[in-house]
Amino acid sequence: MSSNNSQIPLDVHEHGRDTRDGLTIIDLSYASPQSGRVPAYLIVPERQRPAPGLLFMHPGGLDRRAFLEEAGLFAQGGAICLLIDAPHARRPGQPIYRFTPDDHHEFTQAVAEAQCGIDLLQSRPEVTPSCIGFVGFSYGAVIGALLAGIDKRVSAYILWSCVARLGDFFRGLGKSLPAAELSAYVEMMAPLDPIEHIGRAAPAALLFQFGRADKNVPEKDAQALYQAAGQPKQILWYDAGHALNGKARQDRYEWLQQKFGLAQPSPALLKALGQFTLKKMVHRE
Repeated sequence: MSSNNSQIPLDVHEHGRDTRDGLTIIDLSYASPQSGRVPAYLIVPERQRPAPGLLFMHPGGLDRRAFLEEAGLFAQGGAICLLIDAPHARRPGQPIYRFTPDDHHEFTQAVAEAQCGIDLLQSRPEVTPSCIGFVGFSYGAVIGALLAGIDKRVSAYILWSCVARLGDFFRGLGKSLPAAELSAYVEMMAPLDPIEHIGRAAPAALLFQFGRADKNVPEKDAQALYQAAGQPKQILWYDAGHALNGKARQDRYEWLQQKFGLAQPSPALLKALGQFTLKKMVHRE
């Protein structure tokens, strides 16, 4: 994984835009530093200067649309929000993980494309370059942990339902594979374990969110990841599963509100949004 993508042309193409509720949603794409183009949504509020920039990465099995609702909330608060597709989201109808070296490549590709997303945000005249945040859930949180280890331009990370070690997850997901094949795969993916990278996130601030009923991320693993991180950091727990709940969404907003000076959302808006939903989940993560 590279720590510098500054020499890579973004080659941004706009494919359409829509304006509603005081927000402009721009459908665009930019060049991947490795393969193809990265589909994205850029959400721009009416109040544009000065503004923090937020990069969102969706969970596995979904795409950039997963965060449209939540990013809209942050944009209403004054942030410029970029929602990008992970490489596997550009392979519709195929498994997220193929248990081949391609999986390792796609993780590193996703991190490199996230770095280009930061380039794009910082290129916007209304974005304050020193106020860049990252919001990631599950797979997206893993990408955030890897990004935090190599890129110092992000000053605040929200990582929710993030595994500490990919191997613990893949052993459950790949039970049908021959034992030797699965063991070799886990060994290949081990250098990407979030717990090996999160300790280099400082001085960025970290917010970890976990559910006590999350079967994918046991409490001991969540605590291990948190302990591996440097300061400043905070961990919040919820009586919820993998997707957490509406209180977690409110906490995310309030945490970034304190970091970046976002506007206060109306209680009615927060209540109407409720919690993040996995109804569109295609594959088990």
